[in-house]
Amino acid sequence: MIYIGVPYTHPDKKVMEDRYRLVSGITAHLVKRGFIVFSPITYGHTLCEFEDMPRDFGFWNELCLSFLSTSDLLVCVKSLGWEESRGLDAEMEFASENVIPILDIELEDGEFNITELENNLEFFEEFGVLPAP
Repeated sequence: MIYIGVPYTHPDKKVMEDRYRLVSGITAHLVKRGFIVFSPITYGHTLCEFEDMPRDFGFWNELCLSFLSTSDLLVCVKSLGWEESRGLDAEMEFASENVIPILDIELEDGEFNITELENNLEFFEEFGVLPAP
């Protein structure tokens, strides 16, 4: 399973919505190609539409790391603010401590570049992360 980490929490709700849409687009792109993918932001943001819950990593930490512990690869989306993200930092640290490979995805001018992701599909295969048959 691929786990996708991205910064999320921000004082501006529009920034959080943009980050949700960014990571959900990446997740959809991979799922469409047959990969098993978990995006905690896609999952948590959607749940918060139905129940009033905190949106910070402190609340979601246990759930996120439980999913990450079963993952074969952490895809780290280095969007604006990633250096200050407590959640992304904790996910990268957890992956390193548990020998889960990390693939960094750099954004071009804040935009997701499908070509970069497509060029890294072989990287997924190196770690046994293959599209489902």
